[in-house]
Amino acid sequence: MAFPNIAAAVRFDIEYKSVKGLSLELTVWAPTAGQADAAGLSALSRCPACINFHPGGLTGGIRTDWLPEYLIDEALGQGIVCATVEYRLLPRTPAVEILQDATDAYFFVRDKLSDELLARGLPCIDPQRVGVSGLSGGGWCAATLGGLDIGVKAVFGIYGMVGVDSPYYNTVRPEATIFGIPPLPPPSDFARLSQLPELAGLPLIDFSKTREEYEKMGQNALDHYDQIVFSIHLIQYGCYANQITGTDGLSEKLSEPDLEKRKAIVPSNLHKLFPLLNIGPNYPLTALLHGTLDDGVPIEDSDNWKAQLDKVGAPNKLVRVPDAKHGFEVGLKNSNDEPLWHDYVSKAVGFFLKHLKE
Repeated sequence: MAFPNIAAAVRFDIEYKSVKGLSLELTVWAPTAGQADAAGLSALSRCPACINFHPGGLTGGIRTDWLPEYLIDEALGQGIVCATVEYRLLPRTPAVEILQDATDAYFFVRDKLSDELLARGLPCIDPQRVGVSGLSGGGWCAATLGGLDIGVKAVFGIYGMVGVDSPYYNTVRPEATIFGIPPLPPPSDFARLSQLPELAGLPLIDFSKTREEYEKMGQNALDHYDQIVFSIHLIQYGCYANQITGTDGLSEKLSEPDLEKRKAIVPSNLHKLFPLLNIGPNYPLTALLHGTLDDGVPIEDSDNWKAQLDKVGAPNKLVRVPDAKHGFEVGLKNSNDEPLWHDYVSKAVGFFLKHLKE
């Protein structure tokens, strides 16, 4: 069995908030009594928890997309409750409200999920040991939570999209090809998206089909495609900061290569939306995992994340995976028979989980 701890765990879905008619849910995996016992926990023990945020550039994805099963399986085997989060998406929902979704999910797991676990006869959660993880756009969610000083125990960024203040995300280059997707139409073709109903997640799509092929399938199919690739559009047209903040003209000012100068450019009340601008001495211990040939979220995002953590003395570990692209570990098994796991991924996972349990 590929992921025996996941297979043995108690899995359930639960709503963590309702907003504007949308039900936002978590999928939870909780260790059974047998798993807790094997991890050295009694039935009355309080378990650590790991909350995961899915990828999709903040414009697409659902909570089970690109699920890091290697992380969840490893965590469950150590008696850690795991949850993955549905959150709303740009541009239909402002980034500040997406951050609120992530924050509400964290507080729900920390302060309320134990009621459901206890009702099921399962160990409850230790509110002092709740960590967050995120892949790509979900890494933005995890990293922003780390900067809020709300008690997050540890952060795990997996090719996290944290450099949204940087020139990569804010320089106009419509000819850029990202994830093999050719240049997209100008902003006027995407303006309608912000007028469409808010979304509690949207499944990722088959990128082998072109935009023209989706357009032939009808308006709903085109809306789905454009919603998913909107993050790529934002990179090509260099306007991520504008979208994140709802402030026209900010992106144009962020072509500045020096991070400290960019920090001065962005108004201080908006720093919480830019993970690299909001790292202080209380930032949680952080594990980072990134491929050196990432073709969507540049390795520099994690390099700069580590540099800022080092600057404030926050414990961290960056595992750089040579020649690996975006999503390199999707489907990976947490087995020492897998060189990618043994040589690279396990080192980041182990660093994160070890501290989470302390």
